[in-house]
Amino acid sequence: RTRKTEMPWLHDMKCCGTPHGRTVLLPCLLALSSLAISNASTKWCDYVNRVVEGNVSFDYYQEVMLVTRMIGLWSYEGVGAYAGTCYAYPEGFEYDDYFTFARIMSILTSIIGGICAILLFTSVFVGFNRATFVSIAMGLFVTMVLESLTLLVFKSDFCNTPYELEKIGISVRCEHAWGSQSDIFASLLWFCTFLSVCLIRPPPADDVFTDTGSNVIIIHQTEIRSNDQDLTTPLVDNGQSSATEKVLV
Repeated sequence: RTRKTEMPWLHDMKCCGTPHGRTVLLPCLLALSSLAISNASTKWCDYVNRVVEGNVSFDYYQEVMLVTRMIGLWSYEGVGAYAGTCYAYPEGFEYDDYFTFARIMSILTSIIGGICAILLFTSVFVGFNRATFVSIAMGLFVTMVLESLTLLVFKSDFCNTPYELEKIGISVRCEHAWGSQSDIFASLLWFCTFLSVCLIRPPPADDVFTDTGSNVIIIHQTEIRSNDQDLTTPLVDNGQSSATEKVLV
């Protein structure tokens, strides 16, 4: 018997329809939201609040990283009259392995997460098979892991007291700021997007379905039938007993 469904499956990549119905709308919105929050949290200069404590002499005070200020992965925030303005790190500035690793994770998150978000947006209008959605889900899971690894910036020398500063009585620590908190929220959103994509169940390519909006029955890879004929009886059509697709009214 033919199976009725409200979600016709367009296996041939046809555009400008809704081949998956509403099932892809939630994953699409979650992916776009995750991507926007992720980029906003890691590309600005308020990822963590770097607190410097101790008696800092005037010469040390002129150093960029020996002032309590907001810092990001790519820039730092000014202090005093320049508070709220982001400045790029000076040329020749040295980054340790943890800080460099966090920056790389941020870049990979934007690339892989952006690709997944574009594919999910495209799936609203274009039919994808199950293998495509599996690939998207795997990409989203990887993106979630990469987003979380960005928090390793707290292990870097930026957020810990180097021995040279400890000798002169200066301590350094980092506190969560808007950027790192949004980063954690973005990781949770990526995971929710991953789960929502796992729940998508597109019909197989050779599925038989009925468009409930009309009296059209579409049959894939089966014999021609009539509406009032027994569906279990094959119909021979001038020696051709099989058709790839027939439309019966």
